[in-house]
Amino acid sequence: MLMGRIYSYNAADYWAKVTVPVLVMYGEKDLYTPVSQSISNIDRELRKAGNRDYTIIVFPRASHTLDIEPEQGQPFEWRRMAPGFPDLLMDWLQERIK
Repeated sequence: MLMGRIYSYNAADYWAKVTVPVLVMYGEKDLYTPVSQSISNIDRELRKAGNRDYTIIVFPRASHTLDIEPEQGQPFEWRRMAPGFPDLLMDWLQERIK
């Protein structure tokens, strides 16, 4: 029974009901989520819900965890948080809790 619910889960059913402010953040190099398709689906469903306060951001070079990770064949760099992530998050929140 549980597996049936997992296989039939459709996130769009829930996104289509969200009317509160939404911040959706993706890493451009997410290996676990199809970023473009997810953005398209979420955007469509939030519009369907009549939600006018949502922001969708894609961080360049970032992974699923919103980290910039060393790339094979490129000069070494330390893994780090996507540039701008903390500021964007705080600004978005402060704008909505004034």
